[in-house]
Amino acid sequence: MDNKINRTRLSNLLAYEWIIIIVCIVALIVGWELIYTTAKADLTFGQTYYIYYDENMYSSNASVLNDNLKNDGVFSYEVQKIVSETYVDGSSSAVDVLSLRIITKEVDMIVTNSIDNSTEQEKAQVRVKSMIDNGAYSVKSIDFMYENAKNYLAVLLKDGETDYHDFNNFDKVKIEERFNTRNKKDNRLRHKLISVDDEYKRIEKLVKDVKTLEKIYEYNDSMSAQNKLFYSYKRYEQSCEFYPENTDYSERLSKEQTDNYGINVSALTVSEEKSAKYNKTDFFKYNGLSDSSDAVIIFTNYIPLSFDFNTSTEYDLEFEKISFITSLVENFSTILD
Repeated sequence: MDNKINRTRLSNLLAYEWIIIIVCIVALIVGWELIYTTAKADLTFGQTYYIYYDENMYSSNASVLNDNLKNDGVFSYEVQKIVSETYVDGSSSAVDVLSLRIITKEVDMIVTNSIDNSTEQEKAQVRVKSMIDNGAYSVKSIDFMYENAKNYLAVLLKDGETDYHDFNNFDKVKIEERFNTRNKKDNRLRHKLISVDDEYKRIEKLVKDVKTLEKIYEYNDSMSAQNKLFYSYKRYEQSCEFYPENTDYSERLSKEQTDNYGINVSALTVSEEKSAKYNKTDFFKYNGLSDSSDAVIIFTNYIPLSFDFNTSTEYDLEFEKISFITSLVENFSTILD
């Protein structure tokens, strides 16, 4: 049998079978896309940093802020995407969307406000206090994040070491083990786009950020009550005031202490040199106001109160918020200068 391919046979094939050829090519492309999509690992909630602007809060340059955070290396290699979302109309849709984002763990920080619209005739609730009191928002204090960061770093120290301030005290074998466990299904590791060296840098950066946060605590403690950088509050105080008949709130209040829950944007004093790039009134503002005097930045945190870092790597990426806090203070103020 003569099976040789010649010009005549090739011409006939293209003339009469071209539709089949095109169908096969399309099927191949669709099949490849399907395989790539299903095989690709979705970003975890820790690999995307979500900034949510609460009702009536907004940023006139949210995309610029996101670009600055990315270009300045604020976050570690693990944060692959920064997302900002805002609703400025004050409608119920803003609250509904925020509730949905919390359920799906798509909120890392919330820009809200501490405005008190109370009058002589009627007492009004303060939005930031309502959000802290409402457990559904998963708002955790900066103090909680700081303590968890120290507990997390302690797990990675060399046996017998207790000082987390020096990266040389850390056990690189422990760091590598957690890195491999957390990223074993990550295509970046398969394709050698990330390595344990990136993880060493992430931990070293966290060590630096925790030390910077401690300096910020020292500054905050030295300031008068009116000029505090941190927004402090005792959870459930407002709820007890508005619903005194609810004994559940009073019981919860008795177990709480005053904690630092957020950043008072008004306490960030920007120098002229920094204001060109990091102007707080461009990024954190109440709709209708020309300044950021009542803006408060609070943080969600999904680490359970009784979580043990020795047994899981699920929450390794929750500390990018500490990096944001230190960057915020360094870039939007002269506090650390």
